[in-house]
Amino acid sequence: MCLDFYAVSNIIKAIRYWENVTCLEFENSPDVTDSEDFIEFFQGQGCYSMIGRNGGRQGISIGENCVKSGVIEHEIGHAIGMWHEQSRPDAQSYIKVESDFILPSYVSDFLQRDKDIDTLGLPYDLGSVMHYGSTAFSVDQTSKTLITRLIKGPPLSKHNWPKGDSIIYRHRNHQQGLLFR
Repeated sequence: MCLDFYAVSNIIKAIRYWENVTCLEFENSPDVTDSEDFIEFFQGQGCYSMIGRNGGRQGISIGENCVKSGVIEHEIGHAIGMWHEQSRPDAQSYIKVESDFILPSYVSDFLQRDKDIDTLGLPYDLGSVMHYGSTAFSVDQTSKTLITRLIKGPPLSKHNWPKGDSIIYRHRNHQQGLLFR
């Protein structure tokens, strides 16, 4: 099944977002071959992408409830190598994970990844596009799965543009443009 006009429009918005805040350039290339590295958006069962450039086709699933541009921005973030902000080694200093309220199949999305994530000394960003909202994957859609430890700060459900330091990280890790179809 093909992605509808609304989904494609929001994919384009999400791509423009990353092009505006990084040095990345995306090129729509329907004739790309499987021997090239490329991103392909498809209508799947849910919202997901592998993390980082894996070589060849990099699929980004845009399921029925994933067509908002912020969700697509998040999934593109994974494709360009970003982990969830709440998975950083220092996350517990900024948030508390309420595991009892997380749907069992999503608990791993909230685990700290000490060996996988290099923060490069960048500050924790509660409003990152890569940070889950406060009720993400809640068993009842209202119980908080993430609670901020800070008195002041952006709400967890509102994402900010990446800060300058995090853009440097993205520039360092992606020196060439990305193809998509």
